[in-house]
Amino acid sequence: MKFGRSHIYVRVMIAGRGLDFVLDTGASGITIDAAVGHELGLQEYGRRSAVTAGRYTTARTIVPEMRIGTLTMKNVAVQEIPHGWQTASDVKEVGLLGFDFLAELGVTIDYERQRVTVVPGTEYVAPTDRHMIPLTVRLGTGQPRTDVTINGALGERWVLDTGGAGTFLIFDYFARRHPEALKNSEGARDTHEPKLYGVGGPIPTQSYQIAALKLGTVTFRDFAGYRVMGATAYASTDDGIIGAEFLRLFTVGLDYGQSRVYLVPSRATRAAMGIRD
Repeated sequence: MKFGRSHIYVRVMIAGRGLDFVLDTGASGITIDAAVGHELGLQEYGRRSAVTAGRYTTARTIVPEMRIGTLTMKNVAVQEIPHGWQTASDVKEVGLLGFDFLAELGVTIDYERQRVTVVPGTEYVAPTDRHMIPLTVRLGTGQPRTDVTINGALGERWVLDTGGAGTFLIFDYFARRHPEALKNSEGARDTHEPKLYGVGGPIPTQSYQIAALKLGTVTFRDFAGYRVMGATAYASTDDGIIGAEFLRLFTVGLDYGQSRVYLVPSRATRAAMGIRD
């Protein structure tokens, strides 16, 4: 693993080439850049149009062998997408490792120590830290969805996304149902907003300062995030994304076998939350 500013990169060997993939809980499967797929001579199946951050063309393909360290996977079904963005200057990311990779594993992502530990799902042991935030997640589509309350308005379809941009992104689906919850604090608009990217292109956003964001048993006050502007970006029935800039405040435990995710505050996060032990 290699930790970037927000993303985690995994070196994957395909046909003798070392390729960097993002460890991405927000991806429902494994993806590879369409141009790299063509270079590898992979055969495409079922080309179609899709929309995430923007509209793009995608297709299915089969990778004969993928190796990650001592792990070897044979005849892996992956999705070809136009991976046209880069999140680190020293890494050329060409794909995403999502649910199809994570489903049968127990994973601990320690952002503070920049370490990822992986065990078979049946051997995973939940953290015992008394300040741990346990989350029940729903995995029907391969993405861990959980409940988030923003300014008193409950959304039940927030995706915990280690590959997601920013702290949190509020989608149009939530904004249309809960306009009363989108109370942006005075002066919260950032005139130097970073450019955020997702599959399909740039993400049009407006910065938001949320007075109260409740996740699990904890309420975070005056938390900064983004609202996705325009109904065509992330045009789905998801409420939004809890992204990598938020998740990196914790050690994240993924226990998909029990439909649970655990967040253990890092030392810096404990200090910010006023936790002394």
